Amino acid sequence: MPLEPPDLDDRTFEDIFEEMQSLIPRYTPGWTDYNEHDPGITMLQLFSYLSEIMIYRLNRVPEKNYIEFLRLIGEELKPAEPAKADLTFALKLPDTEASTKTVIIPEGTQVTAKGGDEEEIIFETDIELNSFAALIKKIAVYDTTGHVDETSLCQTPSTFFYAFGKDVKTGSNLYIGFDKAIPPDEVVKLGIELYTQDLPSVGAHCALDEAYLFPSVTTSWEYWDGSSYAELSVLEDETRGLTQSGDLQFISPSAMASLVNSPLDTEDEEIFWLRCRLTDGHYEIAPRIETVRTNTVCASNAVTVRDEILDGSDNLPNQSFKLYNCPVLSGTLVIQVDEGRGFETWTEVTDLNASGTLDKHYTLKRENGTVCFGDGIHGNIPAGGYNNIKASVYRYGGGGSGNVAADAISELKSTISEVDTVTNHKAAASGRDEETLDEIKLRAPRELKARNRAVTNQDFETIALGTPGIRVAKAKALELFHPDYPGSEIPGAVTVIVVPYSEDKKPDPSENFIKTVCYHLNKHRLLTTELHVMAPCYEEISVEASVITDVNHSPGNVKLDILNRLDTFLNPLKGGPDGTGWEFGRTVYYSEVFEEILKRSGVARVEKVVIKKNGIPSPECKDVEIAKNSLVYSGEHTIIVQ
Repeated sequence: MPLEPPDLDDRTFEDIFEEMQSLIPRYTPGWTDYNEHDPGITMLQLFSYLSEIMIYRLNRVPEKNYIEFLRLIGEELKPAEPAKADLTFALKLPDTEASTKTVIIPEGTQVTAKGGDEEEIIFETDIELNSFAALIKKIAVYDTTGHVDETSLCQTPSTFFYAFGKDVKTGSNLYIGFDKAIPPDEVVKLGIELYTQDLPSVGAHCALDEAYLFPSVTTSWEYWDGSSYAELSVLEDETRGLTQSGDLQFISPSAMASLVNSPLDTEDEEIFWLRCRLTDGHYEIAPRIETVRTNTVCASNAVTVRDEILDGSDNLPNQSFKLYNCPVLSGTLVIQVDEGRGFETWTEVTDLNASGTLDKHYTLKRENGTVCFGDGIHGNIPAGGYNNIKASVYRYGGGGSGNVAADAISELKSTISEVDTVTNHKAAASGRDEETLDEIKLRAPRELKARNRAVTNQDFETIALGTPGIRVAKAKALELFHPDYPGSEIPGAVTVIVVPYSEDKKPDPSENFIKTVCYHLNKHRLLTTELHVMAPCYEEISVEASVITDVNHSPGNVKLDILNRLDTFLNPLKGGPDGTGWEFGRTVYYSEVFEEILKRSGVARVEKVVIKKNGIPSPECKDVEIAKNSLVYSGEHTIIVQ
């Protein structure tokens, strides 16, 4: 079918004329004659006619030109992206080798799933995995008051348990028990997935280097060596102290011993224990664990190609070559050129504008696999030769078809005799087809409005809310405000107050939480801005009230309803008149508190209301002022119901 040109503006002559005529009373109230003999109406008709011609010409712009216009402002159609899934491998080893042998699952191991019309969908493991036969037998939690067996919750889909109890305290422990010893002196990955379905999303990590993501807590991983818990040799903790899902990578201990009837004291069996101990700090959100898995590795819906010959160079400028497969996964292509000294690796760049004459650079269009070289001025020209340009390695694939259901990826294509079964316990995700023109038309305006430089107060607040790796619930920027001189205006100073997402009445950010926001904002501030990030100040608001109920309601139930409603209304993140949280510095109005009590079911009338700020009563019927850098939180209320 023919390609229809997009209508960028679908207004007609009549639409434009009616719109202009409707604006006459707003701008020229004295103009009352709208008949065609009026010269002004004639001018409106003329401008409407000319505008319609311009719209017609604009709508004739072909889609290719539209895409080129988008490229001028830095926007490109996004290529397809591969789906990702966590694959869990189960081994079959004889008992004599179960505690000593490690089976290597190589990088690039292929496992397939069946898609629509029995299409074969290939997944490849992204990294190498050391797998072993030991299985997780028990999960226990010690919350400083006692041990709780959480094994059943960890093994049940869509459930979770609190890693250190709901009320997290320093000294709490998470225990993970295995039925066999882990093979000694091997690199082991322990996958830990947190339950976050009911929490706001975190910012993308690409905006900030991992080195500047500071965990709010300090944890210590240990193992039982036969007499005490010894420190585990941790190589990397992607969970950042159980604040996000990820892998714990460690060297398996050489002296891992079993322990009977501890810490659960419920069954007479030997368990090999690891434990995670909370040693310092506090969580903004108590960590909730959904699953803990071994022998699990991330896989992508992609295929690896090696040593693909593209062609030979003809020594001319601006040469381009096409890969046999596309779309190409970002960062996977390695181009090598033989200029008489053997194949040498060239460097991929976004564009060749900054490349010099001798720079061995090339560009890649991922969506169609086109590789482009320079012209001798911007980027070197590959020396002429026969089949002297090759793709040493690259990965291709992607698309929405890779988002297969849980347990669908189960057919091992590579041969590994020790592997019994393989599956994905959760559905694959993140697969996306190539972006269409209609989609980029919607995305491009949003991208242009996105802030990457902090200038105004709203810029600072928006960027702070998007801090990667953490959940910032509220942010308030105060210009000319310095934390050390709160009563003076300091030129060039900007202070950003941040509130973490938390279930606490007073959500307080940890020192490292503030530090992470500060590092993120520092990348976006102007050179002349003196930036500070601080925790909010809180004002305790408590209410004393006397109410009369009607005869059909229980005074106890009415009192409980009022207390719950006041706690919700004064919640800094979920309260306020509209239920979206309290604003910084917002006055607590007497009338709103009175209304919150009066509109509760069963309240016949309210006889008295007194509002206290930090324990000090305010005059009756008077509003309570709050400082501009402060939020309110709910204190202890006294409600007398008769």
